[in-house]
Amino acid sequence: MAQAPRVKPGNDIYTVLAAIALALVAGTIGFVLYRCNELLGTPFPGFAG
Repeated sequence: MAQAPRVKPGNDIYTVLAAIALALVAGTIGFVLYRCNELLGTPFPGFAG
């Protein structure tokens, strides 16, 4: 019995949701660094330097 060749799956909803989640996490980290710099004078207040 011959098998049909496998078809590479395209992007599905989970790929889109993972991309959205990654963008939100990156935006949140950027916002936190910005606010720390604005309020405390350094983006990483717990580190010496």
